[in-house]
Amino acid sequence: MHDLEFLRANRYRVAAPVSFWWPDADESVQASEGTTRDISGNGLMVLAGRCPPVGVRVQMTVFISRSGIDPFPMELHGEGSVVRIEYGKIGNSGTHPVGFAASVYFHQEMPSDSRPIEQ
Repeated sequence: MHDLEFLRANRYRVAAPVSFWWPDADESVQASEGTTRDISGNGLMVLAGRCPPVGVRVQMTVFISRSGIDPFPMELHGEGSVVRIEYGKIGNSGTHPVGFAASVYFHQEMPSDSRPIEQ
């Protein structure tokens, strides 16, 4: 996906919990959590104090509340790459990463009562 396509995608303001993980330089897995700021069909912006570096492959699960009486959130599973880190001032301690944008492919959710097709 080109950067211009990523920027032109319809974005929806959604504040949902997100867990994400990525491999670091020595291939060990790093993980963190945050909150989405906005989401589109091909990416999202995550607010987090600990961010993966630009260009790294990232996997994530976004937990979106369902309306009605269903107590379990819908889980969006995705993978993609970090395209930008946003920085901001935190207190008097200078500028720090406050979030990241990622181009992400979201997988279709599997219903919890789904079963493999028997042949």
